Amino acid sequence: MIIDQVDVLALQARTSREVRTSFGIMHARPAVLVRLKAEGGTVGWGESWVNFPTWSIHERVYTIAEGLAPRLVGLEVENVQSVVECLRNDLRILSLQWGAPGPVAQSISAIDVALWDLKARSEGVPLYRLLGGNRSHVPVYASGLGPVEPVALARHMADFGVTAFKLKVGFDRQVDLDNLANLRREFGHDATLVVDVNQAWNLRQALSFLPALQDQNVRWLEEPLAADDADGWRRLAEVSSIPLAAGENIYDARAFDEHLKAGIIGVAQPDVTKTGGISFALDVLRYSREHGRDYALHFLGSAVGLTASAHVHASTVG
Repeated sequence: MIIDQVDVLALQARTSREVRTSFGIMHARPAVLVRLKAEGGTVGWGESWVNFPTWSIHERVYTIAEGLAPRLVGLEVENVQSVVECLRNDLRILSLQWGAPGPVAQSISAIDVALWDLKARSEGVPLYRLLGGNRSHVPVYASGLGPVEPVALARHMADFGVTAFKLKVGFDRQVDLDNLANLRREFGHDATLVVDVNQAWNLRQALSFLPALQDQNVRWLEEPLAADDADGWRRLAEVSSIPLAAGENIYDARAFDEHLKAGIIGVAQPDVTKTGGISFALDVLRYSREHGRDYALHFLGSAVGLTASAHVHASTVG
């Protein structure tokens, strides 16, 4: 298939409920979408992560429109991974000079997702089947809970049959502990609870929280420390009985492999719109299986990225 046209769309909508994390608040939900059109009219959609900072939506549009689109128009695509690898190589030095490996990876992620979607549509099969899967359903959990009234929001999701919940912490210690205890009290022992710190703690704080997290039977502890605190992650993994989860801020597949092999990461969380697209995620999920680690794709964005994530997960679950 030959790429005939590349369109970039920037969207934003105010939300009735703000999304709070330990490092910032989202008052609106942004999205940068990519639409690839092949000769013959087939269209594929992709998405780039643009949640933070607020100006990233503009940066991503120009990176895709001026940095990537000219490389794609007129290109014949036979193998998605090969095309994406060429894009990474073409922009590698620029991303170092610019000091922006994250925004570049997030831009390439959108192209990668759109290429896979385009390929699946061209071949007339669902993406999960193109990727080798045979399941049309995947397990889910409710995300974005906390710190304000997480039980009420979780109860709303439970009405749809959800039995797993992710609580955001890293705010006030007592608020965090009370919210976790209230969720466990509300949904009982059988509910799956996971905790996301969004890199807010240092090692001392993480260690101090472990007993309470263990008492509440937390399934995994997500990003308890800064993503670049390699020594802290290693030391925490050595003493934690709760698997550590990470991946949305790891842009090197080899580093992922090393962390999984060493047992530092117990749950791999690549993000198809952020860390390198579907191609990157498939590599990481393969490493996870090879090292006997769990995985749970990370995502917070629009329906495009969510659908792509579901298809990838459906292609890998047993």
